[in-house]
Amino acid sequence: MSRAGGCSGVVYAGKALRPKLRRWRFTLSRHRYRLLLAFPCCLSLVVASVRGDLIPNSLKTSASPDAGPINALITAQLQQLGGDDLTAARTARENLISECESHNGNPQSPEYEAAYAMALDKAIAPLLGAKSLRVRLNAAVVLGNVARMTEKTGGSRVLDDAVQIALGDKETPIAIWGMKAAKYVVPSLIQAQGNFQKLEQVIVQSAKSHAGQSPADSGTVIEEAYGALTLEPLRQQAVPIDAAMAASVIPELLNLMQWRADQFANNAALPPNPLAEEAAANFLPVTAFGAISVPGNPPTLNASGKRALQIMSQLACVDVRLIANGNTDADLVSITNRFGSAITAMADPSQLNQPALLQSGKTIAGISASTTAASLNAACAALTDGLKPMGIVIP
Repeated sequence: MSRAGGCSGVVYAGKALRPKLRRWRFTLSRHRYRLLLAFPCCLSLVVASVRGDLIPNSLKTSASPDAGPINALITAQLQQLGGDDLTAARTARENLISECESHNGNPQSPEYEAAYAMALDKAIAPLLGAKSLRVRLNAAVVLGNVARMTEKTGGSRVLDDAVQIALGDKETPIAIWGMKAAKYVVPSLIQAQGNFQKLEQVIVQSAKSHAGQSPADSGTVIEEAYGALTLEPLRQQAVPIDAAMAASVIPELLNLMQWRADQFANNAALPPNPLAEEAAANFLPVTAFGAISVPGNPPTLNASGKRALQIMSQLACVDVRLIANGNTDADLVSITNRFGSAITAMADPSQLNQPALLQSGKTIAGISASTTAASLNAACAALTDGLKPMGIVIP
């Protein structure tokens, strides 16, 4: 059975139960292309349901697929995708997404997925560098969907080069699709013990470079970046993530978090998408704890762990001070609570066993919009004191 995945897997990143984070704006300007951020998956599935496969099923299910027909199909469809005929370009986009899977009831082989992704990675680069925004965005949409659809078998790892091109695009909608693709390429590279470091660095660079765009767009880039650097696809599929895998993303995840902490501290206005840090707050104290701690009774934090707790505490205190100064934005209060819960989890007797830190985390987890300024400032002071036994100082 084909792993089409459904439209929801493309439209949303992070937790599907938070659709409020995706605040698309539909305008008559260049942002008309944002329509492509939501619907290409659905369109491709409709096309697949009304026609047969363009590549023979015998090749799609083969353990040693002939690359010739795959290359020919991709070359022909990319030529249409880059042309001036809008109808032909739309059909080509749908075909390129759809043809990485089988649609006659027999699943495509992992070898076919890998061959398809490899052929696409090599051929799509010129379109990702085209002058036309429409062409580049269509190419990025194809890339993001094929990465998602080939991730489970590891085929997405060969899309690394094309993803880096999309992430480097100055237009935020294209970078968003680059991030969507990166979210599936990073886990595949790590599992295959490939060179994931460069892609992770480009992810953070892309998030930073699009910070000046519209809040909705830049906030989405940041959220997708966190999805990539917290191995979201593996977590959603309940795939075990060991300490070595988690350690592979920790350096750049912390770099992204530190940049965001600085944004919160140095800007009068609330940065875009304050809830984006929720993925990191969920990931670090639980999934990644083995990667940021040293075994013992109780465990202690290694250098990365101390930095992670320092940044989370910095973010928590910055948010607490914003609330104390009268900013009671619901998302701000929610992420402040989540940082409190994350600190509580790390300080728990089953982990670091730090009673003072545990209590300060619980206090911050219980903050509300009606908490008095005095209580809020006291909560941050208690957190500062709770970190002292571990030699951690909030900047």
